Amino acid sequence: MSQTSPSSQPLAPLSSRPLMRHTRCSRWGRALLLWEREHKRGYQFEDGEVRVFAEDYYDLMQPAARPDPVARQQLREHAIANGEIGASEVKAGKKSAGAVPLPTLEDQVAVFDQVYSGGFFGADWTHEKRARPSGRALKRHRDAAIEYAKTQLDEAALRELVDQGRPHEVMQRIVDVSSRTDLVTAKQISIFEGVGLADVELANAWIAFLHDRREGELATMARLRRALARHDVRKITWPALTAARALLHPSDHAWVHPTSLRKQAKHVMPTVKIPSVPSASEYGRILELTMFVRQHLTEVGFAPRDLFDVTDFIRATLAAKQKDLLREAMVGRRTKAAADATTEPVAEA
Repeated sequence: MSQTSPSSQPLAPLSSRPLMRHTRCSRWGRALLLWEREHKRGYQFEDGEVRVFAEDYYDLMQPAARPDPVARQQLREHAIANGEIGASEVKAGKKSAGAVPLPTLEDQVAVFDQVYSGGFFGADWTHEKRARPSGRALKRHRDAAIEYAKTQLDEAALRELVDQGRPHEVMQRIVDVSSRTDLVTAKQISIFEGVGLADVELANAWIAFLHDRREGELATMARLRRALARHDVRKITWPALTAARALLHPSDHAWVHPTSLRKQAKHVMPTVKIPSVPSASEYGRILELTMFVRQHLTEVGFAPRDLFDVTDFIRATLAAKQKDLLREAMVGRRTKAAADATTEPVAEA
């Protein structure tokens, strides 16, 4: 962050700054002062916009009626998503002079649009991520994997295997479905091979985890983790646990790739933490994160097919090879914002 101008008083820590409101434009909602430099102040508003005001217009911003810690936290997270402050500033609750601006979802969409002509339904994305124009599908192609999962992991078929005294085939099918994709490595999925071959309770726990929405996320994941622990399977990974269910319910459940989702959370939801050991509570936050990204993509005209498009979008746009394109997108966005602030410092009421 740039230092304040010599004539400015040092700002209070971000966590203790009062909420403000614009006296002429109440429709913008409340605002949080982010920075002051070069006789200008930048505010994050509840409508999602960051607005910059010259010194002559400072008086238009007045304290809001009452404190609201929840709104302040939401405004800080908006500011991180807009690249105006770093996640470390939110965590520490104080100004960080060396915070590096992070790319926003807007920047990621700009990269996506540049790399994948036609978006999620264009030939570039479709052939790379969803299906080949001809010939056998590759491990990275989601459409064939989703169809295969539906045939192999159908709830009625799995329950019939248990009723017929073949519970081991439930696990075998899960391993088979997951192994045909690039969602898991051989090492990650091998942890299930040969586990609980005659364990009916383990098979039923898997079926409930894959299909039963009545018990709830906490109950089904806890039940499955207990059943696996009885066979000394405790070091299960996020990809191995979530791949099969995401293939079965691609619009409702997310495949968790921790590395890329941690990057995305840092950019837009810094309070979301993704531990190495899967848990139902954290999966709920991860699902919230992916749904947030899906909503944003839809709002800007890039509606994804399902949550695989969302997670693959995250991986593709935050990949190391796109670093230069992301930087260019950030520079372009910030340059435009600065130009807009100079030409139109205050909107008409």
